[in-house]
Amino acid sequence: MDPLIINNRSEFGHYEIDTIWSKRPSKFCLLTIIERKTRYLYARKLPTRKSKDVCNEIIDVLRDLKPKSITIDRGKEFALYELLEKELECNVYFSDPGKPYQRGSIENVNGLLRQYFPKKTDFKNVTKKSINKAVYDINTRPRKIFEYLTAEEMLLLEQLK
Repeated sequence: MDPLIINNRSEFGHYEIDTIWSKRPSKFCLLTIIERKTRYLYARKLPTRKSKDVCNEIIDVLRDLKPKSITIDRGKEFALYELLEKELECNVYFSDPGKPYQRGSIENVNGLLRQYFPKKTDFKNVTKKSINKAVYDINTRPRKIFEYLTAEEMLLLEQLK
C-alpha cells in the first residue's frame, strides 16, 4: 500500500485507531476507530486495554468493512498488530513516537469525545447508550472540510460508489 494514498485521504478504507482510558482503579477504556477519508467514527467500550481484547474488538468492528490499512500508535494495547494484519488482510502502520499529528483524525475525534467524557471519567460507569449518542453527534456534525456535509453523509456517498 502506498502511504501517499493513505496520507492524502483520496481512497476509502484506511483507518486510524486509538484508545481512551479511565484513570485507575478502573481498567475500562474506549476503543476509537475512524475512517480517514470520511472521518466516520466507531467507538466501543472495553473492560481492559489488554492487547487480546483490543485486537478482537478491532477485528469485530472492521472485518466486514474490509480495511485497506490501519494506523496505530505504539501502545501496548496494539501488541497483536500482526494478528490484525492476518485476520483483516491489511497493512498496519505505526505513527512515530511523540508525533500524534501523524494520526490527526483520531486525535481530533478523541478530543471531541472528551467533551462528552472528560479526563476523570470512569468508563466503567459509562453506558453504551451514552457512547452511541456521542458517536452519533460527532458523525452527524457538519464539517467545513466537507463543505458542511457530515461524516455520516460522506460515508453514504462512499457506499454509493
